[in-house]
Amino acid sequence: MTWRRLQPIVDLIFDVTTDEDGRFVAVARENGIATDGATWEEMRHNVRDLIDAFYEATERPAAFQLLQREVLVAA
Repeated sequence: MTWRRLQPIVDLIFDVTTDEDGRFVAVARENGIATDGATWEEMRHNVRDLIDAFYEATERPAAFQLLQREVLVAA
């Protein structure tokens, strides 16, 4: 059985963090698909490739957001 979305996604939000190796990691809030990149530009390119691979052309998000959060540890 193939699950299909009834309406195209209007917007997809990715939370972007930096891992312990300094790579940018993007995880979609809606469905948890994820990718990474050594640079911001590489990660953006990989997000576009991920969206192209995950969604059929008619279901592709019209737009996506990359939200980078900075977490500071109080010492």
